[in-house]
Amino acid sequence: MVNVSDHQQGAGDDSDTTLASDSPTDYSRRLPGVRDFWILIVAECTLFSLFFITYLVNRRGAIRLYETSQQALDRNLGAFNTVVLIVGSWSVVRALNSVRLDRSRSASRYLAFSISCGLTFLFVKFVEYREKFLHGLYPTTNDFFMFYFVLTMIHMVHLIVGTIVLIVMRRGVRNGRYHGGNMAVLESGAIYWHMVDLLWIFLFALLYLLR
Repeated sequence: MVNVSDHQQGAGDDSDTTLASDSPTDYSRRLPGVRDFWILIVAECTLFSLFFITYLVNRRGAIRLYETSQQALDRNLGAFNTVVLIVGSWSVVRALNSVRLDRSRSASRYLAFSISCGLTFLFVKFVEYREKFLHGLYPTTNDFFMFYFVLTMIHMVHLIVGTIVLIVMRRGVRNGRYHGGNMAVLESGAIYWHMVDLLWIFLFALLYLLR
């Protein structure tokens, strides 16, 4: 005769085993960062997409003007800044991995390096602006430079915010506020930085490379 209680206990063990086996999969499918933060990311990307479309439409109506004006931009500095942000994003990823492994010192160093990448980008951008102003190129010069200054300055504001976010993240890591089980805020900050990086890649392609 089968003991009902034993059967029920066995069923319960099977259920626990199933839940245990499912939990890693559920965790791996978790949306990184704070869920509501993604609304901001989508809104920012949508806004920049509209800017990019407007730029392309206007460029189509004056291709020669845009191509001639593009020659005043320094591709080398633009490419350098692109590499700087990509390396900064890599360092942010390494920082988050270090936090998950409870290596706070390593995470702090990686974040410090990412912060230095943000500051380097800003310095190079100010050098670019200075060169344009010295050559008499302003947002009012023509439509291309209007787009160039407006889009890059809006991006620069986002980069400054992103750098401040990294500074706050690093302070929290140094204070032991974050660990492998408390990553949502760090992930949100990293997502914002990656967005800033991605937006610059599009700006570099449209403003510096598109012919």
